Amino acid sequence: MDARVRVMFMNKLHESVPGTGSICLAAASRVKDSVVHRASANRDPNNFLIGNPSGIVAAEVTSHDVAEFPYVAFDVLGFSRTARRLMDGNAYCPADLNDTADAAAWVDAANTAGVVHEE
Repeated sequence: MDARVRVMFMNKLHESVPGTGSICLAAASRVKDSVVHRASANRDPNNFLIGNPSGIVAAEVTSHDVAEFPYVAFDVLGFSRTARRLMDGNAYCPADLNDTADAAAWVDAANTAGVVHEE
């Protein structure tokens, strides 16, 4: 990792690092003489690796020097998200589906709704 980060949000330790924070840190890591630049390892010219309580987050950063303050311009600033459960729910079928063959057909139809079949 290039730097370790702990983020407090509403008086609680954030379990990771917010996306906006990772972008700002990545940008600051390329501004010469900034606190982040001086404190970080800057091992990869295209990524900034941020250590946090959940592991390491990679923020993509590509920059080049310019003549005016802050003497750096950014070509790429980005980060990726991790997958997480967005919903947990139940599916209800009509009460008149007592026959298991009808219920199985209903479930098959529900599972393929909106699926494009290519042949």
